[in-house]
Amino acid sequence: MEYQRLFISLAIDPVLLKKISRDLTSLSLPTTRLKFVKPENIHLTIKFLGDTPIDRLDPIIQALQSACQDFGPFELNLAETKIFPENDPQQAPRVLSLALKAEKQLQALYNKVEEVLWQSGLANKEMRKFTPHLTLARAYPGIKREDLKDFLAWKPQGAFYIDHLDLQASVLAKGGPQYTVLNTFDL
Repeated sequence: MEYQRLFISLAIDPVLLKKISRDLTSLSLPTTRLKFVKPENIHLTIKFLGDTPIDRLDPIIQALQSACQDFGPFELNLAETKIFPENDPQQAPRVLSLALKAEKQLQALYNKVEEVLWQSGLANKEMRKFTPHLTLARAYPGIKREDLKDFLAWKPQGAFYIDHLDLQASVLAKGGPQYTVLNTFDL
């Protein structure tokens, strides 16, 4: 059986991504101990489906079309910097991200996608709380939270509109993941 590594995401305005990237590179960070996400690969993940049998692709597309039909475009705003894991300051940082402000439309879209895929038997329900964020970098072992003070003090600002949802395939490659949009669903 053939599989594809799939995820569902929201695209970020390219102009805002350039600003985020420019601001991020101006910070005093231990760049040799961080692997930055390429700006064109930054997105908001709604749901990671993982290795999915190809024969589920059409039912997933139908389910996502159904999930998106009651929505319209909405605005999202950057909130603050976050380091994951965030609950235990003794743990080494693994991910640097930008949190998004909690928006009712975003939570409702997430809930609808979760429910439709679960009801259709196409995906398990996520057990973790949905924490909307943009992953900016991954930390190599040995980095400490105090090395990231400048990142944590950064106060990013920006807003962008969401008018569609993407179903994407991801191929893990030596130079980093390669994403392909398989289908777009208007909100």
